[in-house]
Formats: sequence, structure tokens, C-alpha cells
Amino acid sequence: MKEESDISTCRLCEKIKVRKFIGKFDDKNKKYVDDSGRLWNGRTCPQCQVDRSRNNMKRLRRYGKARDQLQIGASGESDTPA
Repeated sequence: MKEESDISTCRLCEKIKVRKFIGKFDDKNKKYVDDSGRLWNGRTCPQCQVDRSRNNMKRLRRYGKARDQLQIGASGESDTPA
């Protein structure tokens, strides 16, 4: 299959980047890669996708810790005697 170049704007960083069409997935969706061969995810460039995944995990961990602290505080446990 012939490689075709496409100029696209990443929806997260809004930079104009070149992406190459290399084929189709099994469900007939188009498959694009950047210059280094990393896969685009829709209109999101590979670098922004990595950053977004990393930031999502950091946010989930923070939310989990905060939720755990709220549950401990709401259960009535305290250090001061009654």
C-alpha cells in the first residue's frame, strides 16, 4: 500500500504536524503514524497522547488518595479521646 502524507492539526497542542497514512485497521479505520513511526490516536498526535495518559494517571492517583482520606475522616476515627 502506498504511503500518503497528510498535514493535520493536533487537537490538544494545536500544532500543525505531518502524519503518514500506512493502512487500515481491521475495522476499516485509517491508520496514521508520525515521522518516527508512532501511531496517531484520532486527531491527537503521539506525544500529546503520552502526556495525556501520564497526566490522567497522576490525577487518578491524587483523587484516590484524597478519597481514601475523606473516607477515614468520615468514619469517625479521630486521635482525640471523647
